[in-house]
Amino acid sequence: MKIVRDIIRPVVVLVVITVVVSAALALTYQFTKPEETSGPDMELIGTAGKEVMPDADGFTQLTQTAEGAVYMFRADNGAGILIQGETSGYDGPISFLIGFDPQGAITGVKVLSHTETPGLGANIETKEFTDRFIGKTGEVGVKTGDANEIDAITGATISSKAMCAGVNQARLAFESVKGELSK
Repeated sequence: MKIVRDIIRPVVVLVVITVVVSAALALTYQFTKPEETSGPDMELIGTAGKEVMPDADGFTQLTQTAEGAVYMFRADNGAGILIQGETSGYDGPISFLIGFDPQGAITGVKVLSHTETPGLGANIETKEFTDRFIGKTGEVGVKTGDANEIDAITGATISSKAMCAGVNQARLAFESVKGELSK
């Protein structure tokens, strides 16, 4: 009987406590977990999209999917295609919006979120950097020696190259849906 009292009883008590606490945590999580969203944040697309494509009067989400695009939108007035993309930076994913006019020229780029190094890679979100892409019509790169090159951010070459890669992927997505502008 001493074994039951000294060993088995405390084990049973600990197991019961563990089960009760686990159940309480699971129940609490079910009531407090963040609401899952499906689809893009259209309010964000409306405001940030206007920054990226000033000539657009509104955006309609396209049903097509393409590699290099998380979501794609057509400007309601035919001003171009807006693409929400994502690329891998130095320290994690970089989410951005990019606009293309009907001829394929970049109308603007806006970084929506990133985890790049503050003071270095985080400068990808500055207007000074994103404006370097405006008007580019082909594959962009850092110091390529042609009209589509951009200057990298000093000390943040990886982040700069990551943005170029994301822009180039978005361009491929644009090419796959640019026929939507004539609809």
